[in-house]
Amino acid sequence: MLFENYEQEEPENERLALFIFLGALLVPVGFILVFQFLLGMRNYPPPNHTIGTDDAQLRRVRELCASLPRPEKFEFTSSSENGGFDSSTVIYRYNSPRGAAEIMPAFLVWFDENGWSRITNTSTYEKGKQTVYISIGDGGSFTDYEIFCIEKD
Repeated sequence: MLFENYEQEEPENERLALFIFLGALLVPVGFILVFQFLLGMRNYPPPNHTIGTDDAQLRRVRELCASLPRPEKFEFTSSSENGGFDSSTVIYRYNSPRGAAEIMPAFLVWFDENGWSRITNTSTYEKGKQTVYISIGDGGSFTDYEIFCIEKD
């Protein structure tokens, strides 16, 4: 008879149906994951970027920050840096018992002597692809200074 082994084949048929169902679910998920991965890789590395340029750029920005004047009683507290594909930033932090009126003239003279342009009415100076921004904050009996040295591609 045609269906005489049906009860014996039923567990095998159920298992086959389960495999088909799971395959139908997993195949589209796999395609979606591969597609998302390929889309993410499409823009890596960014166009017109040479691997290794960031290290040289970050080194130049470090040298810039290190070359800035350090007026008397201008105490280094910390630094941080961030190198990316399109820009590198180094931040030096200082504090001083001297206020900005006493400290800033040393910077103004240095920037002027080294060909930097001041952006009108700010503490921001530019030269080529490099920018230096000086942030001044009141820390009680000390004045806090942050010097941002930035170079953009």
